[in-house]
Amino acid sequence: MSHLNLDTEIIGQLEGVEKKKYLLKIRILKALYINGPQPISWICKETRVSSPNAMSVLNEMLGRNILEKKGFGKSIGGRKPDLYGFVADSLFVVAVELSVYQMRITVFNAINKQIIKADEYSIYLDNSESTLEYIIDKIDSFIDKVKIDRKKLLGIGISMPGLIDSVNGINYTFLNINNSSITKIIEKRIGRPVFIENDAKAMALAEFVLGKEDNTNDLLLLFLDMGIGLGMILNGQLYRGSSGFAGEFSHIPIVDNGKLCGCGKIGCLQTVASGINVLSMIEEGVEKGITSVQLDENDKKLKYKELEKVINAAIEGDQYAIKILDETGKNLGKGISTLIQLFNPEYIILSGVLSESGDLITNSIKQGINTHTMKQIRENTKIKISEFGKDLALYGALAIVMQNIFEEYFN
Repeated sequence: MSHLNLDTEIIGQLEGVEKKKYLLKIRILKALYINGPQPISWICKETRVSSPNAMSVLNEMLGRNILEKKGFGKSIGGRKPDLYGFVADSLFVVAVELSVYQMRITVFNAINKQIIKADEYSIYLDNSESTLEYIIDKIDSFIDKVKIDRKKLLGIGISMPGLIDSVNGINYTFLNINNSSITKIIEKRIGRPVFIENDAKAMALAEFVLGKEDNTNDLLLLFLDMGIGLGMILNGQLYRGSSGFAGEFSHIPIVDNGKLCGCGKIGCLQTVASGINVLSMIEEGVEKGITSVQLDENDKKLKYKELEKVINAAIEGDQYAIKILDETGKNLGKGISTLIQLFNPEYIILSGVLSESGDLITNSIKQGINTHTMKQIRENTKIKISEFGKDLALYGALAIVMQNIFEEYFN
């Protein structure tokens, strides 16, 4: 079976008519991928090409078993038009979620955006070559295990924490080996395009492209986990800032004479509203004997499980855990109030372990927002918990690939 060639180097090797045909092909495929099966009239209008040129591309893709006829559209006089769309198993994406203590890998059917298979591993994300080698080996063996044709693999998306230059594939916080490009290293080993993005930004993109917030061009995604991440969709675009580092919301000083933050400043939001701070406060409660939470020993790879214990204890009525989440939510609300007054978003979407406590934290967040935000600005902002749950970062990695694999040809 022939495959869809979206090699990132091919465009530079084409000239004249061949280059024009290639770009036309990608434009049509992109339009069908984003909008689903469509008739030839829609394709011509959307991509601004003539019917003969569009049909030439469609016939080629039909012959290569990439596109197929998907029934009939509505008649506007005469017979119903054929609808053209992707073959169900023609394209796949490998999505990787990296956190400080965990790695998840999945393969998506890129056409219906469904997870086919997923694996999970314990890691400790640092800047060592051995950690990067471990990650590459797991991705490579996972692709072999799921037995997908690598020619059908559009690319690999990686969602991870840190200061990330997504254009050059560099993470300045993690897996930073002499400022080398992570994407180029992995591409060389696995042979498919690789894209990386900060986790919160990837999640924001997933909510915008794949979520249910219809007809909105302005949303903020807060990743409330061990740290606090922020992804911003502004005017219908993922906002990265001039260097790609926009969204370091957790390192805004919010407490006078507060704790020292890992970034070197005093009193950052991170020190009073992150999962790390929640665990620190729980440890104090355990020492004083005022909480039912039972913590394990200092295995860094268990930290996520520890935070989940706190959430479950609060849901089950542990008063100290409830108090901590209440304080955390109010501090978050104070910080979020600044975002609302700056950006006036339609949606603020919450994700991450802390969001799993539901109303125990969202009510406190709203209280903090109401205290610190002007009524006229906040009253139309909707606050909700992501419906993707724990898989949001994986859908974010999918969205990264699907955005880049097409967009790089037209930017």
